[in-house]
Amino acid sequence: MTKPARALLAALLFLLTSLPALAEIRQLRIEVSGLYCSSCPFTVAQSLKAVPSVKIVGGRYDADKQIAVYELEFDDDRTTVSDILAAPEDYGYQSRLLEDGRS
Repeated sequence: MTKPARALLAALLFLLTSLPALAEIRQLRIEVSGLYCSSCPFTVAQSLKAVPSVKIVGGRYDADKQIAVYELEFDDDRTTVSDILAAPEDYGYQSRLLEDGRS
């Protein structure tokens, strides 16, 4: 194999192995309402974790207002904001986007 061909092959292998690392990790903050009992935040958290690539990195629950705010990270090559917002809604909760940032 010639030297230019080896260099080209090395560059292609590097690109192919680096593609997952090039995916963009996004950060979101969402509010979920309609949490009427103490197990509701757990149910919502489980629904969010079931969405591909979603990680819960923070959150708080306000029992008086029956809402929870979740701080999330996700790979935007694997899922969408719409998918994330739909997860709690599939369980009867209301969700809305509070903040969409990119890391």
